[in-house]
Amino acid sequence: MKSIRQIRIDGHLVGMVGLDEALQELAGSLRGQPRDTIEQVLLDRLATDNYIPSSARKAYGKALYREWQRFVGEPVADEPMEAPSIVVVGPGCAQCDALQKTVMEILSAENLAVSVDHVRDPMAIAEMGILGVPALVVKGRVVFSGRVPLRAELKRRVLQALKDA
Repeated sequence: MKSIRQIRIDGHLVGMVGLDEALQELAGSLRGQPRDTIEQVLLDRLATDNYIPSSARKAYGKALYREWQRFVGEPVADEPMEAPSIVVVGPGCAQCDALQKTVMEILSAENLAVSVDHVRDPMAIAEMGILGVPALVVKGRVVFSGRVPLRAELKRRVLQALKDA
């Protein structure tokens, strides 16, 4: 089974199937190649398992090149986030889905443009180091885990975390 890893493409987290395997397989043969070649080879290789919209190929190529640079140990600057992000972490149970819905309602009521993702994959959750689900991560910081606070407390914590981070 191929790995799934999220990477940032144009400010949005996108799951890529087989990225780690492609990097391991191609890193040696791509050393010394021009950036355009590396981007094209990675795009072609990953397009077999991932949908890459033709209108976004340039952005995907840039992001894949950045991941290749990290993999081979070259210095690389992270892509700046266009908007704050919130990640609901949990297996997709009723409690996790309700948390996601409530967070989106809070953001809508506050008229805030924030990306909301839901990580359900147990391996991805383990890689994040989160022990208790459901959990909420705002701008990369765990706001709570193991329980869902009441709506008023949830709203307070989300708004504070968006303001602080």
